[in-house]
Amino acid sequence: MEKEELEQLFCLKISMELQQFKEDMLKKEQEEIYGSAYQIDCMINFTELLYENSEMMKEETLKILLPVPNLLKLIYEKWMDQIDAQLDELWFSAKNTIKELGGYKK
Repeated sequence: MEKEELEQLFCLKISMELQQFKEDMLKKEQEEIYGSAYQIDCMINFTELLYENSEMMKEETLKILLPVPNLLKLIYEKWMDQIDAQLDELWFSAKNTIKELGGYKK
């Protein structure tokens, strides 16, 4: 199979995963969907990033990723494992902004 075909299959795979995720979300109550807004946004962003970068992936990488079940979910779960460090960065930035406005003494 040529690399271009692998890219197309990969994009189809993640597109189908996102579609299934959306269908599953739409089965939930409104409050649950609202509570999942961050996850929804992440899944869409991961899909777009994977689309955009699939051309740069090596053929071997595509071959490894294609059979991975629920790749988007896996990427999201790994992302959530790392989120604490990002929250620290967010708080640091917010704290600096508040400091600049003269409202934070520590």
